[in-house]
Amino acid sequence: MEWLILDSLIREFEFLLKTEDASGEMNAGKLNWKEVWGKASEILQGFKEVKYPVRSQHDEAWKKFKTLHDAASKLSKDEREQKKTTSETLKAEILELIKNAIPSEEIEPNPSNEEKLKGLGKALNDAGKKLGDNKLNMLTEHKQECFNEIQKVRELHDKWWAEVKKEKLRRREEYLSSVKVNIEKNHERLDKANQAYESCKKHVDELKEQIANSTNEEWIVRATGWVSELEVKIVDIEKSIERITGWIKEGEEKLK
Repeated sequence: MEWLILDSLIREFEFLLKTEDASGEMNAGKLNWKEVWGKASEILQGFKEVKYPVRSQHDEAWKKFKTLHDAASKLSKDEREQKKTTSETLKAEILELIKNAIPSEEIEPNPSNEEKLKGLGKALNDAGKKLGDNKLNMLTEHKQECFNEIQKVRELHDKWWAEVKKEKLRRREEYLSSVKVNIEKNHERLDKANQAYESCKKHVDELKEQIANSTNEEWIVRATGWVSELEVKIVDIEKSIERITGWIKEGEEKLK
């Protein structure tokens, strides 16, 4: 490498540290540190290899580079400190959101508390979103700490929901079992009602036949009253059969 090339590299290094604002001062937020320190390493290697025509040129070039390098180092350090402060603030805010998403012991894992856990789930999602939105503004260790805490609470939520699902399934099975029992009982009621219906119909037919063949006026009057009573009873039984049939249909619909 020639000394002119090394001077050119120093100018490039200086250019990398320039900003586009009117002040012309270095701004850490606009610097590509990977590129800056890569160029600095290249220049340092150049000083090991290059010989300037005169010592004063070497000293002047080194002084210029050293001044730029020191300024960049200070700015880089300041940026890290600022980022650390910002990161710590964000970490505290995110951890607070996570804390607010932890289910309390009072919230038992049953369906009646679903809305409460949905609210806690939203708080946890807010924490995750805040972490994602600020990942470039946080230190790696702070991001990892928040991520780990989110995972822990999410595991708690998952276990809670698993218990709720299990309880729902238990209640559903219990409910379906009671529906099946009711359907069986209603089928028994229906059988008895149908038997009563057939018995009453048969009795009415028998009485009507006896009335038609009887010559005893007094008995005919009494028998005719019996027929009327039975016919009213038959209507009631028909209504009961219709009602019980409806119950059975409702129960079978619930099982679908």
